[in-house]
Amino acid sequence: MATFSSEPRLPRELECKIFEMAALARPTTIPKLMLVSSRVKYWVEPLLYRVLVISSEKSDSAHGFPVIANSGTLHRMMAPKKRHFFRNAVKRIFVRGGVSAAEMEWILRACTHVFDCCALSLSGAALAPLTRLRRLTIKMLDFLECCKMDSTHPILASITHLDLRGICHFVLEDLYPCLSLVSNLTHFAIDSTSHDPAFQTALCASTRLECILFSSHGHLPLSRHEEMNMEDMIIYDGRFVCMARTIDFYLDWLHHTDTRRDFWAIADAFIQAKRQGKVERSVFTLSDAETSWLD
Repeated sequence: MATFSSEPRLPRELECKIFEMAALARPTTIPKLMLVSSRVKYWVEPLLYRVLVISSEKSDSAHGFPVIANSGTLHRMMAPKKRHFFRNAVKRIFVRGGVSAAEMEWILRACTHVFDCCALSLSGAALAPLTRLRRLTIKMLDFLECCKMDSTHPILASITHLDLRGICHFVLEDLYPCLSLVSNLTHFAIDSTSHDPAFQTALCASTRLECILFSSHGHLPLSRHEEMNMEDMIIYDGRFVCMARTIDFYLDWLHHTDTRRDFWAIADAFIQAKRQGKVERSVFTLSDAETSWLD
């Protein structure tokens, strides 16, 4: 004789969806949700590690995602997990200091499904396993070094958003041929301004680019040596944005996880607003702290 439970039961797929939605809405609750049952832990624990921050700065917080002080701590966290756990779970990774080139290699070998990597010290060997990489923030000289390694070319071809830091103006000419390796690049940024005519010509000639961004740190107006002028051909390109970035670099990166409204999103919205006539077409400067034009 069949027996029936007096308590209603949700379909397992719906139950999973509810817990996943709760975990994504408030990542800080994930450790508590993991205590509900073994199946709930199986569902939500990977969401706890989808954003991985490795930082030696104690002031860093990550909106409920783990902040790991060093690679040794990360190694101890990974040890009891199955090999595929971190590979499938980690989607975005931010590294701020305290990690050697060799350590970066094994970290990224363990997290090969990362699509957004921000690490200011990276080698081509470290990048090679990231077959799903779409967004990369890296020092310019490290990027140039990566481009010299044939093994990194397939990885570079998958990148759509490239943010180069620590710009060295005396080697800009070495950058032009490297950009052609990033064959799906749509968004390009440097943390400086450049008046180099050849560099500007190369950027303007790219039909793939949807956003070309020069940035400075601090408030507008830009300091005298950073100002773009009428002789700079790039200011007449509707895809060009010169942005004063006032929001902390790390916090801006985290904003993409929470709100999708990072500096890339602001630049895209600004370009679209110009096309729609909401912003004068001749305007190319803005601040990430002043977005009233979005309303």
